[in-house]
Amino acid sequence: MRRTTKTIFYRLTLFLFSALLISACSEEDNDRGYTGHEVKQSFNVIVSFDSLNQPDIDDMLNIDLYYSEISGKNRVGLNPDFSFRYELTKENIDKGMDIPFKFFEKKDQIYLGAHLDTDRDGRINFGDLAVFYNDKSLQDIESGVGTLYNIADEESVALTLNHKVEEIVIEKVKDYDGNEYETVVIGDQEWFAENLKVTHYNNGDPIVTGLNNSEWSDATEGAYTVYPYENIEGMDSEQDVIDRYGLLYNWKVVDNPKGICPEGWKVPTDDDWKILEETIGMNQDELDEAGWRGNVAPLLMSTDGWLEGGNEAKDQFGFRALPNGARYPDGSYNREKSHAYFWTSTPSGTQGDRGIRRLVLYNNPGINRSNRPATEGQCIRCIKIK
Repeated sequence: MRRTTKTIFYRLTLFLFSALLISACSEEDNDRGYTGHEVKQSFNVIVSFDSLNQPDIDDMLNIDLYYSEISGKNRVGLNPDFSFRYELTKENIDKGMDIPFKFFEKKDQIYLGAHLDTDRDGRINFGDLAVFYNDKSLQDIESGVGTLYNIADEESVALTLNHKVEEIVIEKVKDYDGNEYETVVIGDQEWFAENLKVTHYNNGDPIVTGLNNSEWSDATEGAYTVYPYENIEGMDSEQDVIDRYGLLYNWKVVDNPKGICPEGWKVPTDDDWKILEETIGMNQDELDEAGWRGNVAPLLMSTDGWLEGGNEAKDQFGFRALPNGARYPDGSYNREKSHAYFWTSTPSGTQGDRGIRRLVLYNNPGINRSNRPATEGQCIRCIKIK
């Protein structure tokens, strides 16, 4: 039987990252490469639990953000503008958590709340543990104005706030065809925040397209295709599909030395993906495994576009993985709305003409690491060369 109350001491340290950047691009930059900037707001919540008084495994931790004035309002039943929910594991409890809130619209005032949802009903009730900065925004706390407020007398929760300024720059990058892409910084890496849609190699040679099923299956050179819009609910044209999902490329495009990512960018390697996975929380001992690994896929998944009844997509880092589907080696199209496929530039090495890929599935929290035939059509995310 689960408890109804428990005295728990835990500490939240909030680092608020604000961004203000004014920058101009040269005409050369606008020709190919960076084309502009967008300012967003990012911050981290670092959670740790006292070793003597700990929550239970499977308790739900909620971090709530409020964008509107909440002075004088009862927090019980108050709907946050954004809520991060996380089912605690033993590792979370023992080692703590670093929860990044990335690329939010910049707001003048943000209010923070946190609670442990012990009865897992999604609301603050008696028996849950909750804490708020009472009637003060993060900006007030930063300036030393605010005080801490607990909704219960017996449960003790301590919050401290440290402020650090960091420039958060969302770049727009232009490919050979002139398509522009937003980018996202995750840890020490910078990634495209959308799928590639270029139709030429970097030397100007066109990539083969328009192949029927048998031609696709027998292709010995790089080729791309567009998922048929007739097979996607809500899509009225091929351009609609390209704008949302990008293009599907066989691995022979990836393996071509002419290159397809903009100058200064590349198709990520298997190791690049491992770095990303470890950055967002995958255990190090899972990185080299084949098949389904970890439970961090929801942190990369776009919050819309997926089949219902699956993962609670969080898009916590701005990666915006979409269920783009694939074109299989036999030429058929499958799995739109349920699967997101991404090529790496790393060959299988053990199984012939195959490349290593990543797969995110709507109802599996893991990220699949496996290899597929070079004649399969998958999406590509570019990564900045360091």
